[in-house]
Amino acid sequence: MTKKCECGCGKEVNNRFISGHNTRLISQTNMIIEADGDYWHKYPEGREIDHIRNNEMKEKGYKVLRLWEHQIKDMNSTIFNEILNYNLLEAMKWL
Repeated sequence: MTKKCECGCGKEVNNRFISGHNTRLISQTNMIIEADGDYWHKYPEGREIDHIRNNEMKEKGYKVLRLWEHQIKDMNSTIFNEILNYNLLEAMKWL
């Protein structure tokens, strides 16, 4: 199943991934997980387009979880598995 990304970028969503974005859509929980590089997304303040996308996704009813590159690199397997198993509240305790 392929559809257009709801952020308005025109990219196609296929198999719960959005091509061209480091994004994961978890449809069961209406959650979008964004993975942002520290350098390219200007850690710690973030890029303006990231804030705009967050607001657009929230307005459309999605929950947005943005993970920074250094957070992902520092994650142990427990946190990573919590996120993969959609146990996001438990995983957030460690981030």
